[in-house]
Amino acid sequence: MKNVILITVDCLRPDHLGCYGYKGNTSPNIDKLATKGIRYTQAISNGGQTPFSFPSIMASLLPPIKVEEVKYGISFFPTLAESFWNRGYYTVGIRDNPFLYDFFGYGRGFVVSQDFKMKSSIKIPTKIRTLLNPIVEYIRPKPYADATKLTSEAIRLCKGKNPFFLWIHYMDCHVPYLPPKKYCSISVKDAMKLYKLQRKEPIAYLYDSCIKYVDNEISRLLSELGDAQVIVTADHGEALGEHRQFSHWSLYDEVLRVPLIISGAGIKSGEVINTQVELRNLNYLIDGQLRDNNGVISTMLYSPDGGESLEYLFKPDSKVQRLISYRTPEWKYIVKEDAGGKVISEETYLLADDPSELVNFHGEDESSIFEETAKAKIQKFKVLK
Repeated sequence: MKNVILITVDCLRPDHLGCYGYKGNTSPNIDKLATKGIRYTQAISNGGQTPFSFPSIMASLLPPIKVEEVKYGISFFPTLAESFWNRGYYTVGIRDNPFLYDFFGYGRGFVVSQDFKMKSSIKIPTKIRTLLNPIVEYIRPKPYADATKLTSEAIRLCKGKNPFFLWIHYMDCHVPYLPPKKYCSISVKDAMKLYKLQRKEPIAYLYDSCIKYVDNEISRLLSELGDAQVIVTADHGEALGEHRQFSHWSLYDEVLRVPLIISGAGIKSGEVINTQVELRNLNYLIDGQLRDNNGVISTMLYSPDGGESLEYLFKPDSKVQRLISYRTPEWKYIVKEDAGGKVISEETYLLADDPSELVNFHGEDESSIFEETAKAKIQKFKVLK
């Protein structure tokens, strides 16, 4: 059996990678993987943030639309790691994102589950842990274990184990974008100022510098662990000024489109697949089964009086608003609702002609048929939930 390495990079946009056409020389090692494997050009995340995307990636679940779903994560569902463990793999999970800790079920199926901050023996209430994390992010420069530490730990745990399944989740492309000095000429202090001022070009430079750093660590990881089937993707992308937004607080394509590259023994070299696929079917794609996802549902919750924060976790469902999108290769529909399902706003974009999603076609004759379909699909999704 072949070793399998699943690499997920928080906030990684495909259009900032060389293999997807970017000119910034950010990703020579990821580009090599794409040259030797399959690159998907229309891979769509099922959520605009980590707690909404990863249930689909690691457990093939439909994305959450209720606060309680976020709080229990994947704790009660079969996981990708369990499927590998059942087949005799030595399974290792390494990450440092609070929404991916063992508490939310992401340690299930792993022989070794390393989340760096919270061990499964330590019981910290969800509300307290989630409240403290944003505070820590701005008190100290880097609120997560960096790529060097994660890579070294992965090598230590997996080397000599065969067959192994490794999941490693890098956080370095997430705000506040603080790569090591060798990759970036901007100081930590200046970087924090630039982010707070929301200066688009310098922020993009910081972001690209983080990609270069992670790309280099991916090269180190793969050179040490030898032959394996490698999957590179992201939980979601990142807004860098589009729609007057930074970070990931929307369901526009700068957030929902993600890279997806599968490379290794038995994988056809240099293949490019333009079919739309969703990360909920990642387990099938790893096994070489292409599923045509002509329509993809994605979600996100937020607190309307909390701004860009995770305050919805502390509120009853009645105080939470939600975004739901339905995307096909040609069109996208986004609806904002209150917790009771009452529509607050609607947006419809013709992606084929307007990939930047600037012209809202909602209510126009040319979008009416698609909107009917989208609303029916979303209603069916709610029933399934």
